[in-house]
Amino acid sequence: MHLVTTAETRFWKENTNLLFLGEWCNTYENGKQTDKRNYEVLPYHWDDRRKLYGDYLYLDSLYEKTLLQLRKLLNQLHGVDYSLRYWRIIVGPWLYCFIQILYDRYLSIQCAFKSGKVTSTYICSYSISDWLPDNFSVFHRWIVGDPYNHFIYSRIIELSGIIPYEGVSCDEGGKQAINAVTNHPKKSVIKFLKKLSTIYGLLLPGKLNKILFIYSHLDFFDLIKIHLAIKQIPYFNPPDIKLNNITVDKEIRSKFCLNKSSNDFEKILYTLISEQIPLNYIEGYKLMNKRSLRFYPEHPTIIFSANVNNTNDSFKFWSAYHTERGTKLYGTQHGGHYGTGLWSSTTAHEIKICDKFYSWGWTSNKQKKIIPLSAAYFNKLKRVTPSHSGKILLILTGIPRYSYHLFSIPVAASGGLSYLKEQYRFVNALSVGMRKQLVVRLDKQDYGWSQYERWKDEIPNVECYNGSMTIYEQLKQSRLAVCTHNATTVLETLAANFPTIIFWNTSQWELSEYSKPLFEKLQIAGIFHQTPEAAADKVKAIHEDVATWWKQPEVQNARNAFCCSFARNSDSWINEWKSELTTY
Repeated sequence: MHLVTTAETRFWKENTNLLFLGEWCNTYENGKQTDKRNYEVLPYHWDDRRKLYGDYLYLDSLYEKTLLQLRKLLNQLHGVDYSLRYWRIIVGPWLYCFIQILYDRYLSIQCAFKSGKVTSTYICSYSISDWLPDNFSVFHRWIVGDPYNHFIYSRIIELSGIIPYEGVSCDEGGKQAINAVTNHPKKSVIKFLKKLSTIYGLLLPGKLNKILFIYSHLDFFDLIKIHLAIKQIPYFNPPDIKLNNITVDKEIRSKFCLNKSSNDFEKILYTLISEQIPLNYIEGYKLMNKRSLRFYPEHPTIIFSANVNNTNDSFKFWSAYHTERGTKLYGTQHGGHYGTGLWSSTTAHEIKICDKFYSWGWTSNKQKKIIPLSAAYFNKLKRVTPSHSGKILLILTGIPRYSYHLFSIPVAASGGLSYLKEQYRFVNALSVGMRKQLVVRLDKQDYGWSQYERWKDEIPNVECYNGSMTIYEQLKQSRLAVCTHNATTVLETLAANFPTIIFWNTSQWELSEYSKPLFEKLQIAGIFHQTPEAAADKVKAIHEDVATWWKQPEVQNARNAFCCSFARNSDSWINEWKSELTTY
């Protein structure tokens, strides 16, 4: 059989049976073609959740071992002597993500080989430099799409030598295929405002502010409030610095060799790290370092940040430089799943690099640096009130067809399909009349799922929304929110005291031991459910008078207890933050 590694049909061989590496190959758009072909889909190795968690622990250990080697090599290459923490801040997010996605792709190729069914496959004859990301942000966009994944599968097949393959020509390089930018009037306005912010930041001497709030998850007015409360001049975000036209230095990369391992996967990993480590960390290192220090403030005592520790290379260069010189790095939670999920590589990384990490209420006996702090983020949600005659809003998430970061959610296409089927089960469990009151809010990120078309084919009469209205605007038109994934939305609706039903499969959305008692309280109160049918039964029971149910003491007590640990908010958050941040 001809092995198909991605949904790119140009690599599907004609007039032969197809073996799909996973469900990610068989997209909805490709359905018309696959209906006419004989094909099989290989089982996905991480459908076994015990194996997934065990592999997560192995990859975490491998990451630490590899980071030690990278620290030595990068220090030698750039003529510096920086600590492991410095390089963890800069290169760590790319490294742990690359290790995880590569291992997933490697295991899939191994599964294909062990099936004994593969007689051929096509790989594209790309230049390796075409698929070398400039920075982490570019890499992060690539890993959820078909073109880059075909390249990674191709390299694994070439290096492992276990699958017979044929190279085919391909005119599209990675950067040309992925990095196209569409102009939009709003983007022009945002770009102009960012320029004004940059000029203001350069005119304001950085040494005037000891505490720097950089991408802090505070809105414009709250950011001004906290600056004034601690007697600082308001400072806004610095520019996101990107390097252009950095040339690949093949000679340097040929010498950038990690120690070989007897483990076949690790041999492939160490080969591909030298090929794939982003340009910012090798060829562009000195220039990125110079520009970051130029455009970001000088001499901070504390750097307080939220959602840039992973994605923003200029921030990482700047914060790593200053932590080497004694600056404290404080991080804060910026979404859901923190504390409630059983495992998360991104959460682990953020906590590890910070001197203090501020949660939205939860604590950890193993991590004393985690400190609960009321989240200003939730104050704006007080204006979100239900409409008693409004719709029932089913809020969906998007799950990439390829695994990316490892955390306790459904993984890859098979997990995404399982998640979708549970949503269909929920809607089908409602009466025909109730379905007319339902609005399905689709995720903005489609990830190649063709969500709207799937829903219209599966349940034609249900109303699906994929427009530009914010979730807050849509909630104001709704009487009840139905949350289906362990993420930010659950915290937002509960913090806003908005009537909420929650359901998900805890065998795929595994919960932390810390959070289980609080979810049990939500379950007893009828808020949380572990099957779509149970959630639908509750909606049927309360939909005519949601407010009366929601105001019941048992329901409110369960909600309050949960919010205290995972969505803490306070009218006096300014005083709380001031007291915490000025005692250094």
